[in-house]
Amino acid sequence: MTTTISLEDELAQKLDRLRQERALSFDEVLNQAIREGLARLESPPPYPPTVPVSLGECLIQDLDDVSEALAVAEGEDFR
Repeated sequence: MTTTISLEDELAQKLDRLRQERALSFDEVLNQAIREGLARLESPPPYPPTVPVSLGECLIQDLDDVSEALAVAEGEDFR
């Protein structure tokens, strides 16, 4: 199949570099890149998606107050 595509300059340079390194034609390098990219897109993600969980309200009123944060975390004995 013959198709005309427009590549970003950065991608064209990377493909040309790979073509020279591997001594392959531009079409062979492009087809290999597309094949590997599609295989990655079709495979499931390596980890499950993150599920948000409510942890309740913040125990510290002012997160910029380090003394208050330490007092809550370690008790008043930290001073």
